[in-house]
Amino acid sequence: MKIYPTYALFVVVMACFIVSCKHADTDSDTTASLSENQYATGFQINHEEDDVLLTVKNPWQNAENITYKYRLNRSGKGKNTIKIPVQRVACMSTTHVSFINQLGHADKIVALSGTNYIYDKNLRTRIDNQSVKELGFSENMNLETLIQLKPDVLFAYVISPAELQQLQQLEAFGIPVIIVGEYLEQHPLGKMEWIRFFSYFFDETEKGDTFADEIIESYLKLEEQSNSPENIPTVMLNTPWQGVWWTPGADSYMAQFIRDAGGQYLFPDIKGNESQAVDMESVYQRAKDVDIWLNPGSVNTREQVFNSDNRVKYFENFDSIRIYNNNRRIGDHSNDFFESGVVRPDLILNDLSRIFHSENPHPDSLTYYQLLQ
Repeated sequence: MKIYPTYALFVVVMACFIVSCKHADTDSDTTASLSENQYATGFQINHEEDDVLLTVKNPWQNAENITYKYRLNRSGKGKNTIKIPVQRVACMSTTHVSFINQLGHADKIVALSGTNYIYDKNLRTRIDNQSVKELGFSENMNLETLIQLKPDVLFAYVISPAELQQLQQLEAFGIPVIIVGEYLEQHPLGKMEWIRFFSYFFDETEKGDTFADEIIESYLKLEEQSNSPENIPTVMLNTPWQGVWWTPGADSYMAQFIRDAGGQYLFPDIKGNESQAVDMESVYQRAKDVDIWLNPGSVNTREQVFNSDNRVKYFENFDSIRIYNNNRRIGDHSNDFFESGVVRPDLILNDLSRIFHSENPHPDSLTYYQLLQ
């Protein structure tokens, strides 16, 4: 099964790097209808009689005019078609797991990359008893295991087109590779809305649509309640890493959360959604205005934050900054913020709204965050 990128410069090069179901003929006279997403920008859904055509757009950073198309139907009939519902799937990301789990089909997962990073208790049990196999990552992926398991589809992601060469080897064994680009969505609701995309593979579109609509409604209600012109805290993100402070751009996922929860991001002038290195002097100068510090890394106390970089001691108002970390729900190597949090942005927004607009929210009122003391 094959799919070809439609970006002209890649046609020749990528003809050998086929990783999924071939672009089905979309120029036919078949009547088609388009399902519109509310926030997600990375995929499109077209209904064509008994078939569904899923289109993934620009699924890696800085991709332009690249699409992958997947044709699905219940009969499995038709050239380059995936039969639904799928019964056995493999995943290359814990975020893929969160969508499948929310749809009620985590039992269909037979392999994934990063089993150590799974938080969900039921899936952890299946991993521990070897019902779910480890795939490995990137160039170290265990293709032999994947081929032996022969899943109906592999949900994959790529950071650059160079990674497609690794995946193309699966084509000869009849394993369709579904490129997923949810990690590029800038809005939390856009990332969550990929549940609509996943729902088609499990023939659970009603469940997926209902869930997405409910989360959007809940999120927007919280956003409206959170925006108070009388109380707008200034919020800082992350912590120095090897002497460099990497901070997300103003169009990033976390910056959007801060705005929607009624906060002011410390670096609104950093354009784009990618993280950028900020010199420590700039951080010092602005830190005097910080009210809340979020996501300071793998630390559990204020003392650990203070000791994480000897220059933190130069923050004049360190003692008055409230520090919250997104590690309230963690396992040995896992963090549920990055798992179930993908499909429950409303719960993350609720946490941030309570943190921003109450001096000391009760710990049990928070899902993913906790105050560092």
